[in-house]
Amino acid sequence: MRISTGTNQALSEEISYWNTTGLSDGTYSLRLKVNGDDNKKAINRVQIDNAPKAPLNLTVTDTPFDGGGSLTLNWNKSPDDGGGNNDVTGYKIYKSTFQGGFSFLAQTAAGTVSYIDTNCTTQVTYYFVLTSLDNISESDYSNTASGYSLVDGVEIDPETGGTVRLDINGSVTEISIEPGSVESRVWMGIKRPDTYPDTGIPKSARKTEIVREFGVTPAGTKFLKPVTIKIPYSSAEIPGMNRENLRIYWWDENKLEWRIVNTSDPNSENGRVWARIPHFSTYRIMEYAPGQEELLSNESVYTYPNPATGDKVFFKYYLGDKADIKIDVYNVAGELVSTIERSANPAGIVSETEWNISGTASGVYVYRLETKSDSKTKAVKKKMAIIH
Repeated sequence: MRISTGTNQALSEEISYWNTTGLSDGTYSLRLKVNGDDNKKAINRVQIDNAPKAPLNLTVTDTPFDGGGSLTLNWNKSPDDGGGNNDVTGYKIYKSTFQGGFSFLAQTAAGTVSYIDTNCTTQVTYYFVLTSLDNISESDYSNTASGYSLVDGVEIDPETGGTVRLDINGSVTEISIEPGSVESRVWMGIKRPDTYPDTGIPKSARKTEIVREFGVTPAGTKFLKPVTIKIPYSSAEIPGMNRENLRIYWWDENKLEWRIVNTSDPNSENGRVWARIPHFSTYRIMEYAPGQEELLSNESVYTYPNPATGDKVFFKYYLGDKADIKIDVYNVAGELVSTIERSANPAGIVSETEWNISGTASGVYVYRLETKSDSKTKAVKKKMAIIH
């Protein structure tokens, strides 16, 4: 690359200017030739280390379900973070209450694409910019993004539990939290998402557009016992669907598919489907199509508790089609101890049948659970124990 050429005389002064913007970082050789004479030249090496490119597409949104007071920043990495000159060592975040006068807020590591600012007064608009860092320099500002925090969610006390409700034109989505469901105070909330995955629909399901997002702050809070969610629907939202087959499905971000919540209950209350869930996610009402899954599998049958130590034990089973069940229980000598029957068990949820064992001797028992649908018969044999 020729930087410049000319015939001006110069002595200890600038004779040319080289704009290195856009050059890849690295070592370059500069050659100065006098009067075109190859015998009169000087070569010098220079190290170019331009500032990294700024991060891209900064956005600022209210942190949901936090009770107010925090904003979530998201951005795309600098082109020099994992690419380009690949020399980004981190990002600096600057904050202001107006479009200018930014003050340093925090620094994050290379590769990060989000940050939560927990020091934001509700209903006050804050402005943010980002820069990228390398070992010796800092980029220009990113785009400016702004947002304000809302008071959302409901604070839940672990000793008393509580209820969270989202009312959309009289249609109420609800979370019921029993005492002892969480270890410490949390904020819980519900919203109807603007976008949601429309792929990964099971072949045994018929989708609706009834979708709700449930969240908790701090994120990752573990439930000590399941909480109950109740999602409403109207007849117009389930055209041609059988109400008894409505189920709640949850979005599995790891498998990128909608998975049935096998505790779904469409019958306890007209107009809402219930489910007891162990964690929050995005949930959706769909119609389960009986007969698309295996009628009965070995993994879908079990007893609880096992071993049984009280007066009752429960046989639990998941059916792929509506069916009658018969349970025969035998002792180790092969003698029939008890027979339990239950008709019209629903498909797509876990059903349970109770056995009173208060008069049954301790020991190991074998049970055979047989199910009969309109078109199939399937049986599973397993063991259980009773200890009095």
